[in-house]
Amino acid sequence: MTQNQTVLLRKVGGFYHAFDEDAIILFFLFHYRINNGKSGFPIQSISKVLTTLKEKKINYLVKIDEDQKEEMSFQGENCYGDIYEKGKKEYEEYHKKERVVERIWKLEDKKVDKVIEFVQNL
Repeated sequence: MTQNQTVLLRKVGGFYHAFDEDAIILFFLFHYRINNGKSGFPIQSISKVLTTLKEKKINYLVKIDEDQKEEMSFQGENCYGDIYEKGKKEYEEYHKKERVVERIWKLEDKKVDKVIEFVQNL
């Protein structure tokens, strides 16, 4: 978990990016996809993201460039850890389902039909 429990958002071109645990928080709150430990969203969404982080009392630091940044700290009220733990569980469940779908795509058509029939009869 991020040592200072602060979501770090870095502006890169027309997007903001978060990494590792911070990406898990964005996945949990906004359902943003995570690829190679990184999550991102277009710059037009920054106000929505910051508003939600404030509402959830999650510390954040936005690095726009070397000289420009915006940050919010809730100190003792920071809910980063709680939100991260919930997000981690949800992300693990999401990946279980995603792996099943990937395996189904690799099956022969006859086997896919059997899987569909089995699931429909549950």
